[in-house]
Amino acid sequence: ARGGDLAWIRLEVGRGRIVSARGDGHGAAELCEVVRGLSALEAAAVPGSALALDALHDALAPAVRARPDPARVAVAMSGGVDSAVALLEARSGGREVVGVTLRLWTDPVGPDGERACCSPAAVLAARETCHALGVPHVTLDLRERFRAAVVAPFVAGYEAGETPNPCVRCNGSFRFGELLAFARRVGAARLATGHYAQLREHRGRLLLARAADPAKDQ
Repeated sequence: ARGGDLAWIRLEVGRGRIVSARGDGHGAAELCEVVRGLSALEAAAVPGSALALDALHDALAPAVRARPDPARVAVAMSGGVDSAVALLEARSGGREVVGVTLRLWTDPVGPDGERACCSPAAVLAARETCHALGVPHVTLDLRERFRAAVVAPFVAGYEAGETPNPCVRCNGSFRFGELLAFARRVGAARLATGHYAQLREHRGRLLLARAADPAKDQ
């Protein structure tokens, strides 16, 4: 839904292909005609009107799967410049890239929801960036799981007189776990992000290390 406009799309997927697609709302029927016969990953790269694409991607996300490919990279897209550069870097290196954005819970009565992490505007910006480059983009709707895993413990901690840090729980046990699970589901050999850090090998393990630029270290 966008304002007073509604759209829905229903897909039937068999043997990795969209065997039927139907829907209603602005641009939905036209989009259904285009995606029939495509794989879910191919359909994720098809452009269209924002409302119809919202409906399509809600239907696509659970169905997107692909066989492992050592040349495929999943890129976590925030809608900002850094993740877009990460995607371009991966693609310029000859990799097949798939963009993914997490749709997380935001407080509907908050002061400025559009500035929140993973806001609706950020999802749109990430999708538009990918589609402008002909790249598949998948939005994972994790709002309820995020509420249960991050928001509810955060609120409960405050009620108990604690001062919890929701970002530690989100990044440490939620966000990257979901991104890695998606990368495996689409057969990607790697996950790329726009964070400023370096990979270093230590005693046979890959670790995150400080960025080359100390002013941007994350």
